[in-house]
Amino acid sequence: MKQVLEDTKTEERAEPISDSDAAFLRQEIEDAVKRAERSFNASKAALTDTLEDGRIAAERLLKRGRAAAEDYLDEATYQVKHNPKAAVALAFGVGALVGVIFGLFAQTSGQKDSRADRSAGRG
Repeated sequence: MKQVLEDTKTEERAEPISDSDAAFLRQEIEDAVKRAERSFNASKAALTDTLEDGRIAAERLLKRGRAAAEDYLDEATYQVKHNPKAAVALAFGVGALVGVIFGLFAQTSGQKDSRADRSAGRG
C-alpha cells in the first residue's frame, strides 16, 4: 500500500510534457495508427483473396462432381437399355438384400424393446 501511495506522490511531482514532446508523441501515435490500419487492410485483402480462391475451387469441384454423376447416369442408362434382364436381376438382388438387412434390424430392435419392457415390469 505504501508503494502505491509513493508512486502517486511521484506522479504528482512529475514535470509537465513540453509542447515539442507532446507533438512528437502525437506524431508517433498517428504513425502507429496508420501502420495498424495498413496491416489490417492487408490482412483483410489477403483473407478476401483466400476466401475467393476457396469459393472458386468449390465451384470447380461441384462442376466436376455433376459431370461425373451425369456420366455414371448415362452409363447406367446405357447398361439398362442393352442388358434389361441383368438390370432387373440386379435390382431384385439389391432389393432382397436391403429387405433382409431391414428385417434383421427390426428383429434386433424388437428384442431390445421386449427386454426393456420385461426389466421394467411391463410384460
